[in-house]
Amino acid sequence: MTDQPTVLLTGASRGIGAQTARWLATRRARLALVARDADALSNVAIHARQRGPDVVELPADVTEAGTAENIIAAVQKRFGHLDALIKNAGIAGPIGHITTLDLQRWRRTLETNLLAPIAFIQAAAAPLRRHGGTVVNVTSEVADIASESIEPYAGAKAALRHLSRTLAEEEPELTVIAYDPGPSDTALMAEIREQASATMKPGLAATYQDLHNAGRLVQPEDTARVLAWLALAAPKTWSGRIIDHKNTEALARARNAFPPP
Repeated sequence: MTDQPTVLLTGASRGIGAQTARWLATRRARLALVARDADALSNVAIHARQRGPDVVELPADVTEAGTAENIIAAVQKRFGHLDALIKNAGIAGPIGHITTLDLQRWRRTLETNLLAPIAFIQAAAAPLRRHGGTVVNVTSEVADIASESIEPYAGAKAALRHLSRTLAEEEPELTVIAYDPGPSDTALMAEIREQASATMKPGLAATYQDLHNAGRLVQPEDTARVLAWLALAAPKTWSGRIIDHKNTEALARARNAFPPP
């Protein structure tokens, strides 16, 4: 990876994505930031530029046909190369039981959380190969458990985990990591929590509320620090692995690489 690596980050306008851009900027990584909200994305870019790196804002809906190809072309034109891709963009999707969920909203969830990452991986594969680049896919711990009322989200994340493992086998030049941030203090989690009591068994709904009320949610800043480190320095031997928020080695390495500003 070059002294000033180029990192493409989706879902960069808020929460984990915005904090990831901030950590990457402290290492002067050149940033291509993608999100639908152009105004929020601009604010993130302004703060990132204050730390010195070259930053390009690319407002876009990652689910639209041709978006991934157009963004990769723009990154290549601006920076000349690509070293890492962080696929962070995601939505909670419809909340409810499988037999009652609207299929159109289910499709939208799969398009955002699974098919868009595939499109970006396909578009970015060639430039990433040239520099032995890294792909980091943001997944979820709910991918491995029965997930009442959030199956579209959980199912997409389970597929993304499998895709990450397979991509690591098929693309030995790349380092491919699936990262599970755990239950996080984000807008996505708030959306699930707000609807939990109407769709989930009382005990499960209470768990979502208790995580928030007791302050036990993972903070976006902590997740972002690990994502930034993985994008810039994930060991090649980790390719194909699922790294979760309790991985002490990843946490320690990220904290060493990104001390508090």
